[in-house]
Amino acid sequence: MLYQRKYDLSKKENEIARLKGEQLLNKATQKNTIIILLSLLVFSVLLLVLYRYRSSKNEQKRKVIELKLKAKEVEEVRNKEELKSFTKDLVAKNKAIRDLNEQLALKENQISEFRNSKTQELKELNDIRILTDEDWKRFKLLFEKVYPGFFNRLNAIELNFTKGEKRLLALTRLDMDNQQIADALGISAESVSKSKSRLKKKMSKTQYKSVEELANSI
Repeated sequence: MLYQRKYDLSKKENEIARLKGEQLLNKATQKNTIIILLSLLVFSVLLLVLYRYRSSKNEQKRKVIELKLKAKEVEEVRNKEELKSFTKDLVAKNKAIRDLNEQLALKENQISEFRNSKTQELKELNDIRILTDEDWKRFKLLFEKVYPGFFNRLNAIELNFTKGEKRLLALTRLDMDNQQIADALGISAESVSKSKSRLKKKMSKTQYKSVEELANSI
């Protein structure tokens, strides 16, 4: 009986020890489970943070790329507009230059024609002999074509020029020397020189120092 009780007591103690062992094992298992779960949680959080960080970096890169592309597009549009504007200005300038060259060519032709006509008229003036009133009328008509308004400006000086003085000034305006003037008027070169001297005295109170200066200024 005693042996049986000892055996039962030992068995109970073993059972208690086993239960305590299982309890300790369960606690250890729970602790390990908690540690694993916490580790998984921390790892998950870290993964989430890393994912968000990488997502943020990728978003920033995407925005940078978009901004660069947009800036490139803006620059291309600006360059196209500048090229278009430059081309338009270049076409306008070329047209203006072409028009100007055409106008210059036209003016040169007109000047050439004018010079030719004036050369002919000057030749006729130099060939005229002013010996009669009719010769003077013809001379004045031809002279006014070459030097429009000459006699009106001459009369405005208010020095009461005589007909002979007007003829002398007109012939002087043609750059004729005394002998040529004398031939045109049918008088001597000495007479022309005296006429110029008298006219110069008449001009003494004016700004003109010579008959030639007066004639060329009108």
